[in-house]
Amino acid sequence: MEIDRLLRPGGYFVVSGPPVQWAKEENEWKELQDLAKSICFDLLSVEGNTAIWRKSLNGSCLAKASSKPMVKLCDKEDDPNAAW
Repeated sequence: MEIDRLLRPGGYFVVSGPPVQWAKEENEWKELQDLAKSICFDLLSVEGNTAIWRKSLNGSCLAKASSKPMVKLCDKEDDPNAAW
């Protein structure tokens, strides 16, 4: 969710290294793909151990994602500055 918060619509998210197509990391790789898809990121490319996703230009998908068990949006009462 932090990646989604930081990236502007149309921004790119790149993962290089585990679990991207690593032996014995198949479950983790599938979970990462499922999570990215559920928060409206499109997988653009996978080459070797590097994957590139692009954040959707349309934010309406994320509102629907909150109904999925993998995605938990923050409560309206949460203080976004609490960690600081």
